[in-house]
Amino acid sequence: TIRAMSFAGEMTQSQLARCVNGFSKVVATACNDHLWEVLANVAVVVGSWNSTDIARCVGGFSKAPAASGNSNLWTALADAASCLSPRMKLHELFSCVGGFSRTPASRHEILWEALATRAVSLSKQMHTKEVSHCAMGFARVPLTFANVRLWDALAEAAVSEAPGMNIIEVSTCVR
Repeated sequence: TIRAMSFAGEMTQSQLARCVNGFSKVVATACNDHLWEVLANVAVVVGSWNSTDIARCVGGFSKAPAASGNSNLWTALADAASCLSPRMKLHELFSCVGGFSRTPASRHEILWEALATRAVSLSKQMHTKEVSHCAMGFARVPLTFANVRLWDALAEAAVSEAPGMNIIEVSTCVR
């Protein structure tokens, strides 16, 4: 962590995304407030993102308690993800919906419209895990409640995938 913090200002967005993703999976580093403050400061000033790196950062930062309330970080990531959403792959969308739904970005209207639009276009490719987790993520965000196209697409995907769902996936969808 000391090494990562000392080089943080020189990291590319891919290096930053890998660090955020990796550190978020380790209990000892997930609670290191100073580390997350340094990484968040770098993420706010990163100029150009790609959809893979934004998804890694959203997933990683959303698991770090120290980053959860950083509104500058979440605004910067939400703005970038809104622009990148038309190119997101299914796993990137899945990561962004789940991650953003637990942060201050849950109130970012443009982001949720963009993610919902992408979810509708990818809904035919969704399998049990993606359907249940996208449904759970979107359900945490009141901004999506009135989006009939989104919920129709997720319902249709859930019906299609229902025979292969385990009890956890079914209960997640129903919740």
